Amino acid sequence: MSNPPQDNHSQWGPASEHGASQPGGENPYAGHNPSKFGTEAYDPNAYGGPLEQPDKFRKLKMFTLVSLAIFVINQLVSFVMMSSSEYRNEMIDEIEQQMSATGQTVDRGQIETYVDAVVGVGVAIALIGLALYLLVYFGLRANKNWARIVGIIFAILGAVISLGGFAFGGATDIVTIVVTLLWVGVNIYWLILAFSPDVTRYLREAKR
Repeated sequence: MSNPPQDNHSQWGPASEHGASQPGGENPYAGHNPSKFGTEAYDPNAYGGPLEQPDKFRKLKMFTLVSLAIFVINQLVSFVMMSSSEYRNEMIDEIEQQMSATGQTVDRGQIETYVDAVVGVGVAIALIGLALYLLVYFGLRANKNWARIVGIIFAILGAVISLGGFAFGGATDIVTIVVTLLWVGVNIYWLILAFSPDVTRYLREAKR
């Protein structure tokens, strides 16, 4: 009885290092390492990486700062005007004339107190607006969708109130009108970016 061959080569050719031998001694999948189902092998580095920010989302953050800058300028202009004695006296005289036309008699000191209160309320509103801007901006930097929603509400309310102020006899000086209209225009463009499908999709995927 003859002994089987003692070498490590099968009669069909050398076995590949990946398992089954192939005719000619070559493995057609060598170096490719596909899965057994014929799909690409799982790459752990292909998933879970940082998402690329769409261009509209970068613009959204940039125009948040642009709107903030215009808002601050507008508030400063209003504060300086209302703090000047000339503008303050004109405002008091106008209120006094309006009340006299309706048959009301009010002490001038009470009107001055009212004007001072209006200035104080304006400063408080400016500080609240500044806080909301910072909340929205840093929320967007953290890819938070709630920041987009807060910004949308704030932008719509701001535009409606500003345009409503013009309709009901608000500011009449050219500087305030130009700055306010510029602010409204920037907010409208901000809203277009905020409702963009690219932005909403990015924020939805970023929170996963």
